[in-house]
Amino acid sequence: MRFNADFRDALSENLGELPVIGTGLAWIVDGALASFMPASRGDLVSSVEGGLQSLGNPVGATVTLRTTIHHIATNKNLISRAAGGPYTPRFRAIFERARMTLESALNKIPILGHRGPHPEYNRVVYQRLRSAVDGLDGVAYREALERELVAIGQESATMGTVLNRLLTGE
Repeated sequence: MRFNADFRDALSENLGELPVIGTGLAWIVDGALASFMPASRGDLVSSVEGGLQSLGNPVGATVTLRTTIHHIATNKNLISRAAGGPYTPRFRAIFERARMTLESALNKIPILGHRGPHPEYNRVVYQRLRSAVDGLDGVAYREALERELVAIGQESATMGTVLNRLLTGE
């Protein structure tokens, strides 16, 4: 695996990702490798410039998408009633019970091609988090919330999944 960007530069610029030449993309969250997306259908060459992710395949087609650090449980839905919102106050209550905040590292993931708003995504996430912690308290509540955030985060960041399509409009 060979990086075409300096690790410290990517973190200091808050890009949240490190492009990997020839093999895929690695995402860095809080200084640790958070995930790796392998290239498919031939090697991809990627680069980051000004927060834009450019992917090019060996035949020369290039797609440029913005990678956004996304809150799984939104911190931006304070007013809208779309899809049953507003959701931010509900998410905040779930997180406070676990002694966490919406700014927790577990609640933030990089999403390639993120587009908002996405009220249906918020509805699904709320239902899943509520279901995960239902009937629990204390340490069990927090652990269940953390496990579900990881699961939702992985699904959200995986291209082609229902949650990813809700986030990207694809």
